[in-house]
Amino acid sequence: METPCSASRTTACAPIMGIFKTDPSKHVVVGNEMNCEICGHNLFFKRKGQINTAGLSFFELDWLNATANCVVCAQRGYVHWFLPTG
Repeated sequence: METPCSASRTTACAPIMGIFKTDPSKHVVVGNEMNCEICGHNLFFKRKGQINTAGLSFFELDWLNATANCVVCAQRGYVHWFLPTG
């Protein structure tokens, strides 16, 4: 079976694929298909990322910090952050 990485004829996503539980996929932002800001690739892994602040980290209350949605470029590993809305 051909994976999205082999379909794009790149082996660059093989080293980082092991840390994600799903195959990379396309990502849409405000109705537009997203491309990586660094390399222009269009396949991403999805994950959450914590937005740490100095104050809460000082008191070891990191779990109170906000969480952002992240997409990681399957070709270069560049992380694109999307802040929570609302």
